[in-house]
Amino acid sequence: DAGVGSLPAWRQRFGALLPSGFDAVLSDFAPHLDSWLAALARRPLTLAHADVRVDNLVFPERGGVRIVDWQTAMRTGGVTDLAILLATSTTVDDRRAWEGDLLLRYRDGVARHGIDLDLEELRTGYADSFLWWSSMFANNLSTIDPPPGRGSELFDSMVSRTARAAVDHEAERSGSV
Repeated sequence: DAGVGSLPAWRQRFGALLPSGFDAVLSDFAPHLDSWLAALARRPLTLAHADVRVDNLVFPERGGVRIVDWQTAMRTGGVTDLAILLATSTTVDDRRAWEGDLLLRYRDGVARHGIDLDLEELRTGYADSFLWWSSMFANNLSTIDPPPGRGSELFDSMVSRTARAAVDHEAERSGSV
């Protein structure tokens, strides 16, 4: 099962950074990751960057935005990139404040291209993305020693903010918010 075997190393490396309740959320999700991925693969997929964060965005003087560093591109649900951008490139408070509006903007943006997304399915996919990302971080980042300084700080903030988003959205789903 993807992600389950890496949980002990994950807890050792990042445990002190994880919000209360996160370990239970990830432990509940990890054994179901394979079936979740299989269900995702049956739905429409799109090309995703899979590492969208401010460090990988360029804002040309003439306007717009360019995404660089595409080595982790993959096929997945489109909202995956929005989730990781908000989790890793904003503060927890800003993500909480902006995500509802940005999900609506995302849905409206794809609708202009003829893609009709059910808002509840979009919200579920968005929330699930944080669990998926956390599983991927557990699988990948637990065994990588980043260089001291910026690299370590980047991993720590990516992990802690994404975990916080996963806990926030799990609390919403369970009605405990």
